[in-house]
Amino acid sequence: MKIRNIDSVIIKPDSSLIDAVRWNKNSEKSDRGSLVIRFKTNKEIYSYENVPETVIESFLNAESLGRFFSEEIKDVYTFHKENKWESI
Repeated sequence: MKIRNIDSVIIKPDSSLIDAVRWNKNSEKSDRGSLVIRFKTNKEIYSYENVPETVIESFLNAESLGRFFSEEIKDVYTFHKENKWESI
């Protein structure tokens, strides 16, 4: 899946770990944005900041989203816990 030139999108991936993914581009001229993930197991929501589009695209196209998240996103990008899921 390509997300270049998309400002915001919500995706319901086929994953045993991840319930939903939201991407919000920082600005029109930026190639980075926030990646918001809602987990299936506990319904907790986390927002990861300044994630490059290329990482998001690789994440969404990964064979295992959970493995990619653990290896490439989880401890790499600044994050905070969200209180609720915001629609676009």
